[in-house]
Amino acid sequence: MKFLCAGIKEFDSGKTTLCLALIKYFKERGHEICGFKPKSGNNLWYHWRIIKEGLEKGIVYSKDAKLMQQEADLKVSILLLNPIHRIWIPTSNKYPWTSFLPGFVLDRIAINGKCLIALNKTLDLSLVKKYFKKILTLYEVKYVQDRKDLEELAPLYEEAVKAAEIELSKSFNHIIYESYSNIALPLGDINDLDYAFVIEPFRLSIYDGQKYLMAHETISSISLLEEDTASVIELLKPLIKLKIPPYSENVPEHLKNEISPCLDKLLFS
Repeated sequence: MKFLCAGIKEFDSGKTTLCLALIKYFKERGHEICGFKPKSGNNLWYHWRIIKEGLEKGIVYSKDAKLMQQEADLKVSILLLNPIHRIWIPTSNKYPWTSFLPGFVLDRIAINGKCLIALNKTLDLSLVKKYFKKILTLYEVKYVQDRKDLEELAPLYEEAVKAAEIELSKSFNHIIYESYSNIALPLGDINDLDYAFVIEPFRLSIYDGQKYLMAHETISSISLLEEDTASVIELLKPLIKLKIPPYSENVPEHLKNEISPCLDKLLFS
């Protein structure tokens, strides 16, 4: 089965917590499952701990992907679970590059275990040299000067995600795709989806996967931007709606217990 976890909010909607709860649920029932974070990002200022941890290993990766890897007890490379990772930087009007490029330091793109760094050349290079010298010497670097340069790299991003998805599908019968921000789909060419889980504070809705993809395609046909989750689910009726209470500790465990009865009926009855 293939599942999608998407959120309504840009930050802290609960996508990763839900993924961890689903992994716990399937593991308890003897099923091997894999969490997949195709695209992710961390902010250099707000998420320094996980960035520093990665840099010390000579790589950068998503905290979400690491948590899913640990929860499922997988020996799979983090690069396979998280093929694209971006390091953002806080921006303000004084930075000249914000009108030309998104405010990022670099993108780490992994294809079949090999990494490429797309480096924002418009940044203050002293910042880059201070924190990222090691990975810039380990991997091939492509410099990004403007949006045209970034667009020319688009096929590599697509190749990285597709290659990882194909490889994971060979080893796992169950895959959970975690989206990012409030984006409806983390990659554009998912053509086989059993269920879409949409979470927001205090509420979880579960949708038929194929109908979710059809709604996404409808929205995509009239928009040039990435489709947000709220726009897609406006066209759909959920199979299940659950109220989710707040938890103070062991949140994935509590969430798993909360959703287990309806999942038993939905997936295995």
